[in-house]
Formats: sequence, structure tokens, C-alpha cells
Amino acid sequence: MILHDLEVSVDERLKAAAQGGDIDKLYTLIREDPHVLDRIDETPFVDTPMHVAASFGKTEFAMETMQLKPSFARKLNQEGFTPLHLALLKKQTLMVYSLIFADSELIRVHGKEGKTPLHYAAEQGNVYLLKTFLQRCPSSIEDVTNHEDTALQIAVKNKKFDAFCLLVLRLRTAVDKGSEIREYKTLNWQNNVFDTALHIAVKTHQPEVVRVLIDNHVDLNIKNSESLTPLEILESDDSQSQSQVNNPEAREAIKERLRRARASKFLSFFRWKSSKCYLPPTVNLLERWYIDITRGKNGLAEESRNMLLVGLVLIATVGYQCVLSPPGGVWQADRNNSTTTHDNKSSSEIHHPGTVVMGNWSFLFFMLFNSLALALTTHAICFLVMKPESSWWYFNRSLLITFGPLCYLISLQTISPNNTLFARIIVIPTLVYILLPIAHARIRANLRYKTRNWPMSPSSTHGVAT
Repeated sequence: MILHDLEVSVDERLKAAAQGGDIDKLYTLIREDPHVLDRIDETPFVDTPMHVAASFGKTEFAMETMQLKPSFARKLNQEGFTPLHLALLKKQTLMVYSLIFADSELIRVHGKEGKTPLHYAAEQGNVYLLKTFLQRCPSSIEDVTNHEDTALQIAVKNKKFDAFCLLVLRLRTAVDKGSEIREYKTLNWQNNVFDTALHIAVKTHQPEVVRVLIDNHVDLNIKNSESLTPLEILESDDSQSQSQVNNPEAREAIKERLRRARASKFLSFFRWKSSKCYLPPTVNLLERWYIDITRGKNGLAEESRNMLLVGLVLIATVGYQCVLSPPGGVWQADRNNSTTTHDNKSSSEIHHPGTVVMGNWSFLFFMLFNSLALALTTHAICFLVMKPESSWWYFNRSLLITFGPLCYLISLQTISPNNTLFARIIVIPTLVYILLPIAHARIRANLRYKTRNWPMSPSSTHGVAT
């Protein structure tokens, strides 16, 4: 009995210490009862001191407790919440950031109804937390609830347009390994009644959401548990309730857009005056090119990458060798070079020793394509070998642009029959060689700006209901 009273007393004092954020009191209680935290941890579902501290925003106390008992961070209380869930629901933003920076995998812990912290952020429409969650744990966007809903579907259900657009933008611009599969899978994911995000948007009459989904090439022909496509849902509703239709303008706009999209997947015309003051940024053709090649690089297995590097090095070697030993050879100093026949024409032009034997037009096209191939191959090797974020990427690229081309151009100028022909050859390859890495860096910077700075509206923190 005395031991029980002592345990109750210690537990109550521990709870009070957590509410006040008193770390010294925590260690005083541990000295009194070294097994106090172990005894709490043995209970399957309980409000641990970390739960209490998270609810009251006592960040230092929660982090100290997490260090002593890491299992507390993943333990569910009687309501089915982890400390991160509670911090998010209680709007303790500093606590949320501290926890996810300490352990990003906490974002993927499922609580009540199978919801993760990412699901609650999508439900609330908190785009700033969504950004941080997806930066820290990109794969969390694939997690589903007990109803098989993704964060994308939850945002659509709760009409959080900004949160929905942010999730779509992240899916479209992610370049980490597996992001291409994740994009298609999440955009077309079906929940427990086989509804996709497009089905939900159609049922809840959200034309802006339908527009964004169609512009991002979702599958329009997926059927739900009632064997209905999104367009068939609208047509079925019309036939069942002709007398009373909710939001007829939005319904007609959605129906027209779906019909036009089925007729032409490249059609972007949309007759609907959006209630939104702005729409999410689109991904243009060059940015799509950057995303695709970066996904391809990140998705390469180590063996495939090594084989590709070997092939590229061989192509670069052949390209440079073509300047050192051009086809047909070069004119020699010990031969009579005053009269020869080339390009099917007779000529008495004097040919200088060391210049190419092949005709001018043949030399022009051969060396033009060879120089382009060498420029692209060199950048492809750098792209595969070096990390774009590394300062060495910029340093070595500068050296390559400065010294590598100079050696190649000096060799090419030496064997060219005349300077005019040489100038015609080098213009396009030189522009490609210089502008390609600049364009790559600029496109990457633009994409980062889009994903980090959209949306700009302060109302985005709470989401915008349609």
C-alpha cells in the first residue's frame, strides 16, 4: 500500500514537472525512483511525461525525456496520439519542429484512425508544416490512413486547396530515388471505396482541384467501387436528381473539362472563373526535362551507373581522338600538295601541311557533330560523377569549361583548312558547352524557388475552403 502511494506520488510529481518543464525536478524523481520511466514505458497506452510536455509546449523537457527514453516519442496515449500528434493538434509549432528534426521518421508514425502527423497537417491546411514534413521525410506522402486515404485525398476532402496544390507540386518536382513511381501512384491512389483524389473532387464540386489534377495528367478512366469514372459520377447524379442540383455552374465546368480532357489529354482550355486569386506554379518543358534526367540519375543502380560512365568515357575518348587523327588523315610536308581532287572537284589550291585531307563540307559537318557529342558527353560524365550541391561541382565545371575546350579548340584550329571554316564549326558546340550547365543550374534554382516559396499568402497557414 505504501509502495502504491509512493508510485502515485512520483507519477503525479513527474506529470507536474512535465507541465512546468522542470528538468531538474525530472532528475530528482529519477534519483528517488530509477525505474520510474521504465514503469511508464511498460504500459501499452499511456500519457508519458513527453506527451504532457508536448501538449504544454515544454520543448526542452520533451527533448530531455526523449533522450532518456526514445520509445516515448513513438508511444500512443489512450486517445491514440504520439507526442508529435499532440504538439501538432495543440499548435505547439516549436515543439513540432524540434521533434521532427530530432527524428524525421516520427512523421510516419500512425495514430488514431491510422493518421500520421502529415495527415493532420493536410487536414488543417498548414502548408508550412507540410513543406517541412516533406523535406524531412519525402516518402511520408505515401502513407495512408485506416480508410486508405493519402494526405492528398485528405486535403481534397477537407477542401484545403493550398495544401492540395503543395502536395501535387512536391510530387511533380521531387527528384529523389523512386519519386517517379511515387508521383503516379499517389496521384492515382484509390482509397477503401476506390475513390481517387479526382473522384473526391468531382463529388465535392471543386473545379479548381479538377483542373490541377487534369493538368498533371491523372488517369481519367479509373473506376471506383460503384464502377464509375469521375465523369460518370456527374452524369449519374444528373439523371437521378434533375430537379435539384448543387452548385450547377461548378458541376457543368467540371463536366466540360473532363469531356475535353478525355478527347485530348494535351488540351488545357478550361471555362471556369476560378474563385482562387492564384493557382499553383506550373512545371514548364525545360523544368520537366531537368526533373526527368535527375530522376533517371538518382534511380540508377550502382552497376548501371558504372557501365554508363564507361560508355560515356569511351565516346569522349573517340571524340577527342577524331581531332588528333581525323578521317582521311592530314596533308604531309613531304608531298606535292599543290594539286589534288576532293569533293568531286579539281582544285589547284595549296594545302598546308597538318590540315585535313577531307573536303570542306565533310569536315564542317563531321567536326560539328563530333564537337556537339563531346560537349554533351563531358557534361553527362560530370553530372553522373559529382553531386550538384557540391562546391566541387562548380569548381571542376569551371576548370573543364576553361581548359578542356581550349585544348580541343587549339587542336581543331590546327587541322582546319581555314579560319572561316573553323569559326563555323565551333559556334554551336561552344554555346552548348557553356550554356548547358548554366541552364541546368538556373532551372534547378527556379524549381527550388517554386517549391520553397509557394504559396506566398498568409492565409495558406489555415487553408482556403472552396
